[in-house]
Amino acid sequence: MSVTGRPLAPAATVACMLLTSTFLAVLLGTVWLEAAPHALTPTACRVVIGLSLLPIAATARVRSTGRIALAVVVAVVVSLFAAGVAIDISYDGQEYQYDATWALLHGWNPVWLRYDRFVPPGATALPWPQHYAWGAWLLLALAEGAGLSSEAAKGIFVLPAIAAGLVWYAVLLDMTPIRTPLRVVLALLAATSPTVLGEFPTRLNDGLMASLASAFVGFGLLYVRRGGATALGGMAAALALAVDTKFNALPIFGALTAGLCVAALFQAGWGRTVRLGGMMAGMTLAAVFMLGWHPYVTNAIAHGNPFWPIGDPAYENNTLFMPSWLRHEPVVVQTVYSVASSVGQRLAPKWPFTLSKAELGRMNGHTFWSGFGPWFSGAALLGVLAGCATLMSPFARRHASPLLCVAAFALLSAAIVPQSWIARFVPQLWLAVFLLGLAALCAQTLLVRGLGATCLLALGVNSGLALLSISYAEAKAVVAINRSVSVAQRAGEICADFGSSHARIGLLRSRGVRVYPLHSRSPLQCAGGKQVPYVYDFFETPLIACPCDEVAHDPTGTWHVPPDTTVHDIRESRQHRDRL
Repeated sequence: MSVTGRPLAPAATVACMLLTSTFLAVLLGTVWLEAAPHALTPTACRVVIGLSLLPIAATARVRSTGRIALAVVVAVVVSLFAAGVAIDISYDGQEYQYDATWALLHGWNPVWLRYDRFVPPGATALPWPQHYAWGAWLLLALAEGAGLSSEAAKGIFVLPAIAAGLVWYAVLLDMTPIRTPLRVVLALLAATSPTVLGEFPTRLNDGLMASLASAFVGFGLLYVRRGGATALGGMAAALALAVDTKFNALPIFGALTAGLCVAALFQAGWGRTVRLGGMMAGMTLAAVFMLGWHPYVTNAIAHGNPFWPIGDPAYENNTLFMPSWLRHEPVVVQTVYSVASSVGQRLAPKWPFTLSKAELGRMNGHTFWSGFGPWFSGAALLGVLAGCATLMSPFARRHASPLLCVAAFALLSAAIVPQSWIARFVPQLWLAVFLLGLAALCAQTLLVRGLGATCLLALGVNSGLALLSISYAEAKAVVAINRSVSVAQRAGEICADFGSSHARIGLLRSRGVRVYPLHSRSPLQCAGGKQVPYVYDFFETPLIACPCDEVAHDPTGTWHVPPDTTVHDIRESRQHRDRL
């Protein structure tokens, strides 16, 4: 039922300003790069960041929103500090995500120049920086160029996550008569899926996508009930940022928009539905053809496919992690197998709500099977039951129809998103289960409300288990990496084949270590036995660096930049695991 006449909660206003600030940073950075064929300078980064913070500064001056805005500032400062302490140990985050950010700060202008000329020293000229959406990399580069360290800059991704929590607090305040502590807990749950938690210490941008999707739906539900420019503005900013961050934003946000339009049609009639659909269609076109001219249009011109290389039939990187017997099954079957499996890198179906000790050490930002956590399969099952029970209750169906509409379209969208068996590619599945559990709380029947509450409790426990696992793995990695850096600092200069861990080269150099990347497919042998374990390979075994005076130099007398061996490494990993 549509409600009008009462303004949105201050939390929604602050959330809108947070997303607006983040969008403004990407917009101004893009305009800077489009206006002149030169890269970002430290001065340009500081100016862009300063201008993008003006909406937050204006919000902090308003009495009704000032305290919330100041609390947000404190949360962001704490997040930046935590991100600086954490070290990215993800595969893609250390590889092309790091490479693209480094290149943006060292002369690369994606609009005018090819990436190949700006490859980080010792890294490989990978294809993805040239052809992927680069909004998230631009955010990282702006933060680092403004003065943050390479690791601390990752904390900039917390802004949409905070916005998601705030807007969901406003949604719950508007829709459900629950007490404030529970409202806070549910808002945190909406904003902290395992994808968001797992990718916080990394440069990966799937957590950013998950936060944007959550905020988009929250603002959409507020618009369905109340209308207003604030809700539409928050949706538009989230959508534009998502389209400029990942290719899968188009099918994901298209499905979420369709669900919200259906909800608006039932709740508020054709007028609000047409405004919602028209605004989101217009913003999508603007994001693709203005912010996203590179890579969407440039890919289409150069390769006949705006999503190249993902849209190329020969692209098989992620499929190689899947058992051969599952590769030709429908996407839905692959996704169900993944959700029903144990957390990890291998397919291992299990009963819902079971938990093994090994699973607690496997959650990270790059988990393949059951990447939403060890209890998500049970929560999803409860969510589907709760949703069906809600549909059977006329009172609950009438009050929870917006939640059910969006949840249904979010579930259906998994069939059109490529590689949906990898949880981080389909953050809307987590959101769908959350919405189903929340919808059941609108019922008058105690049994239905109990199903919904149990579903949400299971999601909360699941996120807690994921956070525990992720924190333990990150703390363990930071201690080991810092120990290795200390050994490397004593060695003075080290030589190694860093493989795909390009960010580790930058980390060592930032700590004063002279690093010389080698290309050597065989393990290095340190003549004096002074080994420096600096990273783990696909087989989860430590790779070794040596002091350069203990390594036989390249016969040609030169240091070679390693070629791109990504697909080769993945195939080796797949064959290795198949043999286990």
